[in-house]
This record gives sequence, structure tokens and C-alpha cells, in this order.
Amino acid sequence: MKTTQSQNPSRNCLRLQGGFTLTEVLVVLVIIAVLSAVGLNVVSKSMKKAAQIKSMSNMRQIGQLVVGYGADHGGRLMPIKDWRKDGSGAEYHIHWHQAIIEDTITDGDSSKLVWNRDWWQDYQPIVLNPLFKDDPTWQIWNPGYAMNNLIHQKIEAKYQTNKNEVWEKQYWGSSPPLAAIPDPSRTPLIVQNINYHMGGLLAGTRLGSDKRLDNFLVEGKMNVTFVDGHSELLRFTDDKGSRLPTCEYVERGFDKMPEL
Repeated sequence: MKTTQSQNPSRNCLRLQGGFTLTEVLVVLVIIAVLSAVGLNVVSKSMKKAAQIKSMSNMRQIGQLVVGYGADHGGRLMPIKDWRKDGSGAEYHIHWHQAIIEDTITDGDSSKLVWNRDWWQDYQPIVLNPLFKDDPTWQIWNPGYAMNNLIHQKIEAKYQTNKNEVWEKQYWGSSPPLAAIPDPSRTPLIVQNINYHMGGLLAGTRLGSDKRLDNFLVEGKMNVTFVDGHSELLRFTDDKGSRLPTCEYVERGFDKMPEL
């Protein structure tokens, strides 16, 4: 008796050359896509974590240079803006992070390098925050690190050692004595910010709404370096990534320091 092999046309049309069905191929593609997405996410997080570690190292070095400025200047803190004169006697000013470059870089004309964006990107000086350099807000005068301007403003307001100058020169051009800071271990010196001075962002006024702070957050935390040289990672979001109503920076009163 002749046996006729049953055939399933629909099954045959779904089977591709080489023995895989279309469904099997799609499942494999989905698995590859998921694994790729997970891998990219892990790599992205690892890269940001590495940038955070580099940024913390930069901040410690910056803090040492800013405070170390006092060794050559009567125990005083570096000004936020430094007014200088060029070769022709014309006055100009540079920001504190540019002053660090002018005072520490010897390979080339440092007075020109502080305004050269290509040099900043190529040389990657320690005053350029690796967590912020690709942000569109970044500028030469806005490196992703900020000095706590409350130190200069509060000390100058109390002692008025520079009172004959216009406001900006009087306060941000002042070099407050380090001895006037009552609690160096609780007074933030260098923070990560969208501007060269702390201003309102880390004074507690815009911490909950300004999304630009997210540039500097890694796992909800951001580094702060204090006048005494130590650094801390402070929490700004909860475990789900939502901004805390009162972040650790404000909760511990750092937005008011120094308290004179």
C-alpha cells in the first residue's frame, strides 16, 4: 500500500533556508536587541561613573590649589574674579579657574590659553569637569566647577576690607582670609555647577527644578569639596531618581555656609 507523506504548507512556508523558522529568527533578534540595550546601558553607567571618579580627583586638586594660593598671599583665599593688567597696562579680569591655568601652565602663553576653547578640549585641564564638557551650556568661563561665592560675599560684607571698589570687585574680587572661615570642614569650597560661581543653584533656591543639575548626578549623588580639603558625595535624588524635596546639601545646612 502506497503511503502518502502528509504535508503542512503553512509550516513549510515559515521555515527559512537552513532550518530556522521566521518565529525563531524574530525571537533571536529580540534577544540580541535586549542584550544590546542592557549592554549599552551598563557601558553608559560605567563611563559616567568613571567620569565622576575623575571629577572628584580634579576637585580635590582644585581645592588644594585654591587654598594653597593663601601660602603666597598672606593666608587668603583666591578671588572669584581676578583683575589684572596686560603688557600695555590695560585692565582685564579672569575667573578663578582661568587664574589657576595662568598660574600653573608653563607650556605656552597661558594668558592666551585660558581663552582658547580648542586648547581646553585637547588639553583637558583639571578645571574642566569631565561630566559637563559636552553640555551645550559649557563655555570657557563656565567649566562645570564652581567656587562658593558665599565665602567671599559674607566675609567681605562683615569685614569690608575691599569696600572702596565697585560691588563686583569688592566682593568677587576680594581675597578673604582663610582664618575668617569658622568651620572649614562644613564650608563647601568647590562644587559642580553650571556656572563658575555657586550662585543660586547650590544655595538651595533651584535645586528641585533646574534639570541642568542632572549633568553632575551619578546614582543620585554629587561630589562637594570642602575648605579643609575633604570631599563628600551628597544625595540629591531618591532611589527611584526623583529629586528629593530637601536634598542632603540643604538638609545639612551647606547652602548657608559659612555662618559667621
